[in-house]
Amino acid sequence: MMPLLVTGLLTLAAMCCLALGMERHFHAWLGRAATPRQRKDLRLAGWFLLAGAIALSIRHWGASIGPVIWLGVLTFAILGVALILAVRGR
Repeated sequence: MMPLLVTGLLTLAAMCCLALGMERHFHAWLGRAATPRQRKDLRLAGWFLLAGAIALSIRHWGASIGPVIWLGVLTFAILGVALILAVRGR
């Protein structure tokens, strides 16, 4: 149960970083423009968090089922961030 929670939190944080790495979403969430360096750092952090999440999934559940569980968790993380963006954008 704990690796699933950690994988979910890592994936959710990654998707938030990737969303904030886009100028439009950064401005919608924080109300100001992001510098190019901030956008680059957020995108890089998002990719590293995604890599950490899939590595944790593979380490805990193995190479056969780990990526499948990670993709399921990724789906819910994307849905969560998309819903936040939809509500926050109004």
